[in-house]
Amino acid sequence: MLSTRRDVGAGLRPERLGSPTASAALATPVGFALRLHRGMLTGFGAGLFLMGAMYGSVLGEAEDMLQGIDEIEEALARLGGASVVESFASMVMVVLTVVAAVYVVMAALRPRAEETAGRAEPLLATGLSRSRWVGGHLAVAMGGGTVVLLLAGLGFGVAGAASTGDAGLLPDWWARPSRTRPHCGSRPVWPWCSSAGSHGRSRRPGSCRCTPSWSATSARSSSSPAG
Repeated sequence: MLSTRRDVGAGLRPERLGSPTASAALATPVGFALRLHRGMLTGFGAGLFLMGAMYGSVLGEAEDMLQGIDEIEEALARLGGASVVESFASMVMVVLTVVAAVYVVMAALRPRAEETAGRAEPLLATGLSRSRWVGGHLAVAMGGGTVVLLLAGLGFGVAGAASTGDAGLLPDWWARPSRTRPHCGSRPVWPWCSSAGSHGRSRRPGSCRCTPSWSATSARSSSSPAG
């Protein structure tokens, strides 16, 4: 029955009809280029955010993991930083920047791929000049690279702040001290950190150790005598 209702090579479901009119943004070189790049931009943004969060989640245990490995300690020392944790954070940001640069290179090569595939000719046959067409792709490549790098830093900062209990890893407008939030020195302690753990001694100078509230509650209940 499908052979009588579908064309050769068509899928089981009919194709979805597109919008009868295009948005005003598609009439501009930058808007059209952004439409072509949105899939890759979304993928790199989500991937770098998760990658930054993955590295940030182990930031609190970086010193223990790297202790005794002379080669890594020497490499971190060459990067600079007041502590092993800060040097490790610098090395992670270098890795995230390299991945973000990969997106910029791939996005900058998109005009060549469009021209080779023959999809650029209908656009260039209109009043759109080649310089504006290429400039739209380059603008999206540079702006998108900045966006994905910011997402990587945001994921690293959020996960790192949760791992170390140090709100200084986040921007000032995000980690603004609150009167109701407990502090360790001049830095605020996150709500999921217990007050006992937040005042504990940390390996990183000037930072607060984050002990989850549920962990502190379990420790108190286990140490209390049954009765």
